[in-house]
This record gives sequence, structure tokens and C-alpha cells, in this order.
Amino acid sequence: MRAALVVINAGSSSIKFALYDTEPLAPLMRGVIDDIGGHARLVIKKDVE
Repeated sequence: MRAALVVINAGSSSIKFALYDTEPLAPLMRGVIDDIGGHARLVIKKDVE
């Protein structure tokens, strides 16, 4: 099983997040949920090296 690190940044109308592999430290994916309280949308992007 791989170890991973999740980073979350919660703002007033959005939540941003990222997932990193820990060995070696490298981004795996990131995303954002924005317009919370309105017409919220989720966007996820897979990081490709």
C-alpha cells in the first residue's frame, strides 16, 4: 500500500484539495469545489509527470 498526503484548503465559498505521493513527494491529483452555497461544481485534475 502507498502512503499519500492530502492537503485541504477550506475558504468561504470554495474547498481546494490536493493528493500527493509521499515517496518520492509528487503530486497525484488536485481539485476544487467552488461556488458553495450557489451552483456548486467539482473539478478534479490528475497530475501527469
